[in-house]
Amino acid sequence: PNPQILGRRRTPSICEAAMHRAARRRDAAWWSALVVVRLCGSASGLVTSVSYLASSSIPRGQEFFDASANRWRTLEDVSGCRFRPDAPNRAPYALVLVGDQGVVYEATIDGRAANPQIQSRVTLQPPAPSMSQLGVVEKWNVVDAESLAFVGGHLFIASEEQELERGQYSPLAVARFDEATGEHKPTPAFEIPPRILNNTGQDEGFESLVATDLFARKPSLVTTTEYAMTPVDRPGNHTFLVWDAVEGGAPYRTLFYNASFDDFDVPYGISDMAAMGDDALLTLERSFKYEDSKVLGDVDKIRIFEVGVDADSDDTTKTQLVEWARTLDIDPSVDMHSYNFEAMCFYPDARTLLLINDEDKEDDIHFVALRLVADGDDPLTFPYSDDNRASGGSSSSKNGSSGPPVWLYVILPVGLAIIVAIACVARRRKHRAKKNWRPRETEMTFGGGGGGGFGSGAAKRPTTVTVADVEDALEGDDFNDKGKGTWT
Repeated sequence: PNPQILGRRRTPSICEAAMHRAARRRDAAWWSALVVVRLCGSASGLVTSVSYLASSSIPRGQEFFDASANRWRTLEDVSGCRFRPDAPNRAPYALVLVGDQGVVYEATIDGRAANPQIQSRVTLQPPAPSMSQLGVVEKWNVVDAESLAFVGGHLFIASEEQELERGQYSPLAVARFDEATGEHKPTPAFEIPPRILNNTGQDEGFESLVATDLFARKPSLVTTTEYAMTPVDRPGNHTFLVWDAVEGGAPYRTLFYNASFDDFDVPYGISDMAAMGDDALLTLERSFKYEDSKVLGDVDKIRIFEVGVDADSDDTTKTQLVEWARTLDIDPSVDMHSYNFEAMCFYPDARTLLLINDEDKEDDIHFVALRLVADGDDPLTFPYSDDNRASGGSSSSKNGSSGPPVWLYVILPVGLAIIVAIACVARRRKHRAKKNWRPRETEMTFGGGGGGGFGSGAAKRPTTVTVADVEDALEGDDFNDKGKGTWT
């Protein structure tokens, strides 16, 4: 009898299905490698890692001796900070702080946010109201200073429009002051677009102000309202105003920024900004705790983002760097105590970030230092603050250990891609070897009856034949697929 086989089935056999699964696994492996390469190649953020450095605190209401006034004064609150750009770039660093009621403090601090010393205090004179604001109140008599910036040796302040206490009114303004006397300098004037001036609510004005050359490579001042301006903007949509810090006038550029949303679909507010040299911009966002749709006043979460700016677009992108509610996500051992951090500024090295909380609920004032590593930094030679290098202080990375070197972030993705490629090639070769495997002999079962062909008379009896015998039979004239026999 001739060996008979069934005709080709439309559904794949077990072997074919296995081959298809192997092919899909190979495709998935190659796609994974491609995704790794694309993610590594498309990362646009400048900051590659953030780690906790150190912290310290001073009690609210601490008294200090003001040598310039020859009297003792009291530290009340802090809502903004900047390091003096013209001071020596070594510890102790010259730090300038502003308080809610237009008070400017001069202080010193070391590179690990320790030993802050308040030295003097000046009260700012409020700017005269603009023509569009004359109908609101007769005269501004206080400055609700929320942030500050230095450009060309001049002090610039951002303030909110609100009534701090009965009879004390503060304007929505960005203005220049004499740092030594607190006198307002009316020129240059920084015009606020009517769209923002007329739609910003009480206590929702300018919480941030930063000086940077990131835009148009000229000294610029950047600010935005704490929240979106209702009803002209959608919730969470912010407008960044960019002024020429020297010429003033109207903003020469506006940018659009989308804030985060909390679990109650309430947008975060922007409480401060900081410039990472002239390379990047950071935002400090915060949300508050709610109960029955009412804000409790306690801070729920705070996040820091790196903001991406495109020279050809008014839209911005952002990358989250760190987040905390009670503890830092990059180092859970660090307790942030749910404090209302309002002030954020860079040390002169542009890589050590200082955070300071407001004095809400009579909390102590805490100073927290974070270390940022940017793309291209050499961690072995990068000049972090002098006293930090001398002390050899350790820092915590995102997993709580010492931060890995920057080159590791480049080597790891490339090495991973090479390993995946090698594994895929080896798997493909192995699959080809299995696919082209040919046995030296096989056991066949074929139907009985009839004559001709190999195995005649061996009905239903296993017979050992060679592959060549099978090929000869398949090519012979007596082979056809009309029978009902099977072969294995």
